[in-house]
Amino acid sequence: MIEAGCTVIGGHSIRDPEIKFGYAVTGIVHPQRLLTNSGAQPGDRLLLTKALGTGVISTAVKRQLAEPAWIEAAVKAMTTLNKRAAEVITANSSRRAETGLRVHGLTDVTGFGLIGHAREMALGSKVSLQIHAGRVPLLPGALECVRAGYIPAA
Repeated sequence: MIEAGCTVIGGHSIRDPEIKFGYAVTGIVHPQRLLTNSGAQPGDRLLLTKALGTGVISTAVKRQLAEPAWIEAAVKAMTTLNKRAAEVITANSSRRAETGLRVHGLTDVTGFGLIGHAREMALGSKVSLQIHAGRVPLLPGALECVRAGYIPAA
């Protein structure tokens, strides 16, 4: 939270055999700078800020079948902020002109995976997406977990 520049101001407890952890973020954004999952435009490129695979690796962890190297890589990915990506995306317009980076749409890749969130973005934006599977960054062990059927319920 310190690294993200946030303050924890509350929370709640739940009694459950499985650990649950999450945060809600409240903030202010100018309406003209709001990026949604329905803002993609033809010609945009899909940029991923992190390698994929935390869901399938987490499922392998729950089944006690994950290798230590997979766990280490997944934990590092999950505890690394998207702060640098956010800074690049929200840089002032002169910086965007300099880099050629113009971001029109934005989404996370969480419980519904890349395909689920890409579909949602494509439908909401009325565009089609082309994903080159060989260029998608994956965490170590991600493919092994998929092949073994360690697929999250979502």
